[in-house]
This record gives sequence, C-alpha cells and structure tokens, in this order.
Amino acid sequence: AVVPFAVGAYIAAAYFFTSSTSFANPAVTFARMFSNTFAGIAPAGVCVSTVGRAEGVIRLAEFARRPGFGKLRLAVSVNAPNDAIRWSIMPINRATPMTELMQAMLRWPTDAESPSAAGGGGRRRVFIEYVLIPGVNDALEHADELCAYLKPLRCTVNVIPYNPRRDSPWIAPSEESVSAFVARVHAILRRPTAIKLLHVEK
Repeated sequence: AVVPFAVGAYIAAAYFFTSSTSFANPAVTFARMFSNTFAGIAPAGVCVSTVGRAEGVIRLAEFARRPGFGKLRLAVSVNAPNDAIRWSIMPINRATPMTELMQAMLRWPTDAESPSAAGGGGRRRVFIEYVLIPGVNDALEHADELCAYLKPLRCTVNVIPYNPRRDSPWIAPSEESVSAFVARVHAILRRPTAIKLLHVEK
C-alpha cells in the first residue's frame, strides 16, 4: 500500500476532518481511503469529524448503511448548548441550526440497519465534540442545556478544554471549571462512556 509504505508504518486508524461533510459522492472519497493501493484503512478505523452541515451528515449516514461500512464513525463539533452561543462561535449554525442538526444526527444508522456492525439493533454512538471556552459555554447551566439537547441521541460527549494560541480571544479554562462541567454532564447523562475529557497538546 502506498501510504503505509511511504511513512514506514501501518496505519490502523484515521480521523477524517471536513468542514461540512457535504460530500458530493462519499463513495468515491472513502473508496480511495479504504483501497489497498491508497491507505488500506478499514472502515472501523475511520472517524469522520465535521462541523455538521445537515445534508452532509444525512448523506454520510446513508453511505454508512452500505454493507462493509457499518463501523464508520461520526463526530460532530457542537461546541454550544444553544443556537445563540453556537451562532457566535460557529458560522455554520446559520446554515444548520441545532434542531436541524439533531434531526440529521438521529439519521445515523442503527446496528440493525448496518449489516457489518455488531450489535442488537441499537443506534450507533455519535461522538459530540465540545470545546470548553471560559465565559462562553462552560457554565453549569450550559451543561444542563447541552444534556437536554443530547437526550434523544445515543452519543459520547468529548469535552475538549480550549487551547489558546497567540492572539486568541479567550483564555484556557481552569481545571476546576473543566472538572465541574464534566461532572455535571456525567451526572445527568449517566450512560456508560457518555463523556470523555480530551486534552489537546499546547
């Protein structure tokens, strides 16, 4: 395979970042990724991460129902508990409000709809990315609102403390505020692996 040979290592997993997941033809994109002449990565090792344009998420969900792609994973950058906050930090929300985004995420297939996915027909978990920004989306009431929003969805919340760069408009959250937010979400959702704390290296 070309890519594993070029880097001198076997690639077992990949995070595929896209601004909209609005693939004109996801079959072409992933056929190359899963081909032995390109990267040779199994669908189970790929997670598509997106800011969440509804039509793109739906298109990808339909693709994930195909035989052989039942273990393809989806991560969506939500980053806010409501439209007002999400509009202020994510311009995509003007095109896809959170209610519309939720309806798209609920189209993510169940195990029963994905012949290659093991399980008893439960909905496959969607990963919710939530960058915690002090003074913007890190209050306990924000955690409560986020949990209410996510209630219909089988998901894992990945809480990512904001990592400021030069001239960043925000500072990093305190460890205390991060811990309090994570604890609040965990206490409300109360699902196995319902929340994870991810740190991005500075």
